[in-house]
Amino acid sequence: MKTFCAYLRYPMNSACLQGRLFLKFLGLFLLCLLAASPASAGTLSGVIHNGTTGAIIPRQDVTLIQLQGGMQPLETVQTDAQGRYHFDRPEIGQGPMLVRAPYRGVNYNQNIPPGTATADIDVFEPSATASDITVVNHAIIFQPQGDNLVVGEEFSVHNISKPPATYFSDKGTFEFMIPDGAQIGQVSAAGPAGMPLPQSAIDRRGKGHAIAFAFKPGENTVRISYRVPYTDNQAMLRVVSPLPAQRVVLAGPAGIQIASEGFAPAGNEQGFAFFAHDALAANSPVVVSVSGAGSVPAAGAAAGAAAGDTTGAGAGGGAQSSSAPPIDAQQSAQQSSSAAAIAPPTVFPPRIATVRWILIGGFALLFGLGVVYLWRQPRVAGVPAHAGGA
Repeated sequence: MKTFCAYLRYPMNSACLQGRLFLKFLGLFLLCLLAASPASAGTLSGVIHNGTTGAIIPRQDVTLIQLQGGMQPLETVQTDAQGRYHFDRPEIGQGPMLVRAPYRGVNYNQNIPPGTATADIDVFEPSATASDITVVNHAIIFQPQGDNLVVGEEFSVHNISKPPATYFSDKGTFEFMIPDGAQIGQVSAAGPAGMPLPQSAIDRRGKGHAIAFAFKPGENTVRISYRVPYTDNQAMLRVVSPLPAQRVVLAGPAGIQIASEGFAPAGNEQGFAFFAHDALAANSPVVVSVSGAGSVPAAGAAAGAAAGDTTGAGAGGGAQSSSAPPIDAQQSAQQSSSAAAIAPPTVFPPRIATVRWILIGGFALLFGLGVVYLWRQPRVAGVPAHAGGA
């Protein structure tokens, strides 16, 4: 302030002193404002629509959930007559959050990353039937792990109901079978939002298993893991799906050999070999022979695989018709260029990169790559914990 007054050739009078005090006060005020800004209230609003009827949903409960530090419900509000909800919370914008709208026994979730101010949610009537559910892709991934062979299966399940509706029954909505002698591991399912939720397997008493997951319109995913004995690095599996699949893909890392009748080589990516079979009917057995020690790709290759990098081709396992001997990793690498000619790059399911979590780092990372997004579902009165979904 002295320099300012000197520049104007004014003496240090009371006006300059008052100006200096004002500037100090202003600086302190701005500092306090900046310090208090992280605790200032954030806002979030949106509208709840019925995706089946097209109507808005008044008086619908909506819960704001904080994900940092565990699932912490912060507040529940109801939509107004226009189906609109609104939150004013200091936690909004400070970290990832979730908005949940339970409707007709099914949870509808919306991810709220920092910086989001509006989030509309579509809910659906639970009027879809089993005929509206179709398996587009079925991936079967093999990973040796000591005396066990870890197997992961991922089903890309599409709900094609028109008008769009949710398919749900507490008696089970998706049936699956595991090979004889297998020990079931984890089961999870994800809705179109892509948030995997652990599922409780319903034992069908000798007729396989089922889960009671709410399949929402669009693409859903079911993941299953199990272990089978791998004595002398060999195993023969008989995999059966009660549902028809438009495409089935086998995959394994370098060092193992895979043989299964009817599967054509579909190329090598980041140390994995892939083999495809189109249009497999319901209850059609897939007999697979697996042998070899196998190896997990290097960290860089694994990271690329997890990110869906398809720019490179590495050595992978091998598979052929069961009438021919299995091909090993070196032969598979040599045949990668011809395999690409046999099957176009689009032979892989669009979500094939997401099933590589089964292989990367062994099966200890099953669902581990999605820990940040693994939002456990709290119980809703009268509805099993596994009923809702993303």
